[in-house]
Amino acid sequence: MGNIIVITQEGIEPELWSNFLKACNEKGWKYSTLSKKKMPIEHKGVKIYRKKVK
Repeated sequence: MGNIIVITQEGIEPELWSNFLKACNEKGWKYSTLSKKKMPIEHKGVKIYRKKVK
């Protein structure tokens, strides 16, 4: 069906986002740069990946 964006960082509970642009805006990250990279992404000690939702 769709995808969920999962943002994980050691010692912090994972965050789930349905919209990568909104996640980037909330975190202060450059969407235009990160969206061009292939997932999974490691950015500033944070792991970002997509997970399929049934």
